[in-house]
Amino acid sequence: MSNKQKQKEMSLKEKIMLVDVGVSKWGARKFDAAASKRITSENGAKQKAARVNKLLIESPALDKISNIEGQVRTYLYSCTLPWNDKGLRILPVTKYFEFLSKINEFKNDFEEAVNNFMPEYERLRTEVWELTNMLGTLYNERDYPNEHTIRGKFELRIHFMPLYDGSDFRVKLADDEVELIRASIEEDVNNKIAHATEELFDKARELVLKMAEKLADPNAIYRDSLIENIRAFNDTLPVLNFNNDPKIDYIHGLLKDVSSYDPEVLRWKLSLRKDVAEKAKKIYDLI
Repeated sequence: MSNKQKQKEMSLKEKIMLVDVGVSKWGARKFDAAASKRITSENGAKQKAARVNKLLIESPALDKISNIEGQVRTYLYSCTLPWNDKGLRILPVTKYFEFLSKINEFKNDFEEAVNNFMPEYERLRTEVWELTNMLGTLYNERDYPNEHTIRGKFELRIHFMPLYDGSDFRVKLADDEVELIRASIEEDVNNKIAHATEELFDKARELVLKMAEKLADPNAIYRDSLIENIRAFNDTLPVLNFNNDPKIDYIHGLLKDVSSYDPEVLRWKLSLRKDVAEKAKKIYDLI
């Protein structure tokens, strides 16, 4: 491995880390095999032609938990990039403390929401009239485990780990075998970095194309978020450009320009609206 390659690897390892954020919850849904069989039989359908999935509980408190889960995922995707298909994400080291603080806020909100839901769940489980009124003959008390079991299904977890590379591989093998394995690891790291970078380009394309299409139609109605989303995304680009890609720097400048316009002004100043639409389309074509 050349000194230049080593410096590049060290630079990346100093700039980024990997993070895994997972949210699990009770879905309050249950497949009912007996009801599914009955429905297909009554309608002359094949056995697996229909599935009855019961909604076990209607609960604003449970909806709140799902809402927090959505907020976590939105935040996670806004400030990290994908590393693999198992949920690991790339986090810039400079964002670590801010990221941890925000996730801990979500975790506190999540735990509070779960604590608020559990008394309601236990009440519904023991006072079944609301459930039987909702489900009728589909109600089955076995669908409702005890409070301890249900609480164990809710969790918001976070795990950090360092970036690995070929220099982290140390085993007692012949030198040429070790080098082959290290080269494979380094290739894997580079491919993942390239894929993560492409995710940035894909998101930029998506945002500017939507902007170009909306603004090109003078009668199209749009929300301020059409431009605000580009601004928010563009604010993350310098931090997520951990590989110092000059193309990302260039796109950052273009997006800064095209998102600098006041959404309200673009609604009534049609000539400017047309110009900005053309700018957005050119950026899309360039990316």
